[in-house]
Amino acid sequence: EQHAPAIGLSQEKLEHARLQSAKASPMGETLDLLMNHVDEEVMKELVPAIGGVLRSGVGLNTRAGAARFISRLCLRRGSLVRPHAGKLFKSLLSAAESDRSASVFAAMIAAVASVARHATEARVNQLVEDAAVSYEAVDDDNHERRATLATALCLELSRNASDALRDHATKILPLAFVGRFDEDEKRRRRWEEVWEENASGASSTCRLYLDEILASSLKRLGSSQYQVKRQGAAALAGLAVAAPDVVAGAGKVPAILDALLKELPGRVWEGKESLLPGVADVVEKCPEASGTFGGETVVAALVAEASRKKSSYREAALSALQRSLTALAPPGGTKETSPVCDFFPVAFPLIRDVLSPGGGSDADGASGDASAAAGKDQSPANDADGGVGGNTIREMEEEAHRKASEAKAGGAVAERALECLASLCAGAGDAASLAAAAPAVASFAGEAIDPSAPWTRRAAGLRVVKSLSTRCGQLNVSGIEAWLDPLRESMGSCANDPKVSQLRSVAAEALGASTRALGSVGTSSTRDAFVKKLEEMRDGDRAPDVRGAAHRSLADALS
Repeated sequence: EQHAPAIGLSQEKLEHARLQSAKASPMGETLDLLMNHVDEEVMKELVPAIGGVLRSGVGLNTRAGAARFISRLCLRRGSLVRPHAGKLFKSLLSAAESDRSASVFAAMIAAVASVARHATEARVNQLVEDAAVSYEAVDDDNHERRATLATALCLELSRNASDALRDHATKILPLAFVGRFDEDEKRRRRWEEVWEENASGASSTCRLYLDEILASSLKRLGSSQYQVKRQGAAALAGLAVAAPDVVAGAGKVPAILDALLKELPGRVWEGKESLLPGVADVVEKCPEASGTFGGETVVAALVAEASRKKSSYREAALSALQRSLTALAPPGGTKETSPVCDFFPVAFPLIRDVLSPGGGSDADGASGDASAAAGKDQSPANDADGGVGGNTIREMEEEAHRKASEAKAGGAVAERALECLASLCAGAGDAASLAAAAPAVASFAGEAIDPSAPWTRRAAGLRVVKSLSTRCGQLNVSGIEAWLDPLRESMGSCANDPKVSQLRSVAAEALGASTRALGSVGTSSTRDAFVKKLEEMRDGDRAPDVRGAAHRSLADALS
C-alpha cells in the first residue's frame, strides 16, 4: 500500500481492488452460504459479535467485510434485521465516524442504508434526526467529520432507501439545498445529487421549505467559523436566485439583506469577499423588494466596504456595488416606469477617490513604484553577497514582484470603479446632479481611455462615456459638448486601435451615444467628427463585428 503512488495507483483504488478480491475468495462465498442458516436465535448472538468486529476489528477486509455482510444479510433476510436495527445503526455509524479509510467508510454507510429499509419508522426517524443534527452542528469541534458522515448517509438513503427518506423531506431537503453551497467539494456533490433526486423543482420546493432553508442559512451565517459563514451567505443568495418570486412574495428579502449587511462591518476575515456577491445577487433578483428595504441602505453599506484598503476585497465590493446600482436604478428608468433613485451623492465621492491620483488604487502610481523598484536593479553598487544597492538581488526581485502585483490589483480596482461610474450615470435620476458631476466624470473617462492605458481600462472608460452621454441626452442636460470635445482625440484613438476589435466595438457604441446626445446642439464640429469616424469604421474596419456595431450606432444616432 505504501508503494501504490509510485505505480500510479491511488489508495482508494488499491483498497477497492483488495475488497473485490476478498469478496470473491472462499471465505466470502462461505459467509454467503452461512446466511441461509441464520434465524432469530442466531441473530441474538450474531448482532453483538458483528458489533464487536466493527468496534475493535483491524484490517481493511475485516471491517469492510463486516459491513458488507450486514448489507447482504439485509438483502436476503431483511425481516430478521428489523428488531436489531437500533444496535446495528449505532455500531455502523460509530465505526464509520472513526475509520479514515474511504472504502470502509462507504461500506459502513451503505450498510446503514440497507438496514434502514427494514427498520421501524421510529428508528428511521431517529436516524434522520441524528443526521440532520450532525450537519447542523456547525460549531462542533468535530463538525467536518460529522458533516461528511451526515452527507454520505443522506445520499445513501436517497439511493437505496428512498421511501424512508421521502417521509422526512422536511428535514432533509432544506439541508440538501444549503449543502449545495458547502465549500467541501465531495459534500457539495453529494448534496447536489440528493437535491436533484428528491426535489420536485427548485421554485416549488423552496416554496414548501422556505422557512426551514432560511433558518438553516441564517444559522450558518452567524457561525464563528469562516467557511461555514461563507456557506450561509451563499445559500441565502442561492435562495434568492433559485426562487426570487417566492422569496419576495413571502416578504423575506428584508430579513436576508439585513442579515447579510450586518456581517459586512468589522475586520476583513479570510474569504469575506464571498459575502459581497451574495448581497448583489439578492438585489439583482429582487430589486423591488430590495428598494422597499432601502436601496440607499444597501448602496451605503457597499460604498463603505469599497473604502477598505485590501485590493481583492475592494474589487469585490465595487463589483457588488455596480450590480446593485444597475438593479436599483436601471438604465433609462423614469419615475413612471420604475422608482428612480439618485445615488450620486452616496456613491460618487467613493468613485472619485478611487480614480483620483493618489487615491490608493490608481494603477499608474503603483506602476511608477514598480518601475522605481525595478530601477534599483540598475544601481552599480554591489555588495559582497551579490546584493544591489544595499539589498540582495532576491529581495529586489521580490519587491519588484510585489509592486507589479499591486499595480495589477490597482488596475482591476480602477476598472471596477469605472464600471460603477457607468452604472451610476446610466441610472441617474436627477438632471442637476448629473450636470454638476458630468465634467468630473468625463475627466475620469478621459484618463481611462488614454492610449497608454490597458485596453480593458480603455473599454471601461468608453462605457462611462456611453452611459453619461446617453443619460444626459435623455434628461436634456445642457453643456454636453464642453466635456465631450476634449475626449475626441482619445476616442478616435480607441476606434483606430489595430489590435483589439472588442475595444473598437465599444468605441463605436460610445461614439454613437455621444453623437445622439449632441443631436440637439445644432451645428457641432465635435458631432461632425464623431459621425465621420463612425462612417469610416462602418465602411473600412476589417472586423465584421466592428462594422456592424458602427452601422447600428450610426443609424441610431442619426434617426
